[in-house]
Amino acid sequence: MNTTIIDSLQDNKRLSTKELLDIIYAKIEMGFDEFKILASGQHDLGGPLWTKDGKPLIFHITNPGQRVGSMGMKGTKIIVKGSAPADVGWLNSGAKIVINGDAGDTAAHCSAGGKIYVAGRTGTRSGALMKH
Repeated sequence: MNTTIIDSLQDNKRLSTKELLDIIYAKIEMGFDEFKILASGQHDLGGPLWTKDGKPLIFHITNPGQRVGSMGMKGTKIIVKGSAPADVGWLNSGAKIVINGDAGDTAAHCSAGGKIYVAGRTGTRSGALMKH
């Protein structure tokens, strides 16, 4: 595994979700396949990403925003240290997602594949409209 750490606070300023995702995309292009992301509420982390050579991606995330693991792809593993807000694994299509805390409302909403493990509680409508 080729690991990188990304801090979402740079020069005491919070990166936007787009800025953080652009850094992740660039790191994937550079050959990184394991990420330790110190997030600050940015959303859609660990989503529909893949490598050119098909190597699995692993994300260790603290303090994510909504939709962590949304549209997660097969071969992606996402581990959240602590809790996550709404829409964990929304439209998950194959990722393995581990939440070491609580998950907010609609965890696994519209999931079509993959697995989601939650150590704590989930909110309302979790698991609604799952496909498989």
